[in-house]
Amino acid sequence: MTHLSELLDKLPSLIKSLKNTLTEMREGTNPDDDYFERKDEIEEQLEELSEITNTVDKYGGQFDLFKKGREQMKANIKKASTLESLQKISEQLNNQKGELTNLFTDALDTQE
Repeated sequence: MTHLSELLDKLPSLIKSLKNTLTEMREGTNPDDDYFERKDEIEEQLEELSEITNTVDKYGGQFDLFKKGREQMKANIKKASTLESLQKISEQLNNQKGELTNLFTDALDTQE
């Protein structure tokens, strides 16, 4: 999961850079400017980048919550001294597995 974490960390700055570049290009979309013929394409790409930013922020935040939860569970496992406490941790892991499955299913469905 390190790679996903790194990707989610890097994407916002890359998207911001792309948005800045496209914004500068948009300024050159007047009738006599270089990018006039690409005005609609530039506007569409800026809108798409805004949507992507929202999606990355959403999944990045959820991913961070799962990472924190995983660390907390590791600590709880080390402290667990009874079968009952281990069973509770097992239930939490199963719940988290379901939540992660839903998160990734939603992420994949968002891309279509």
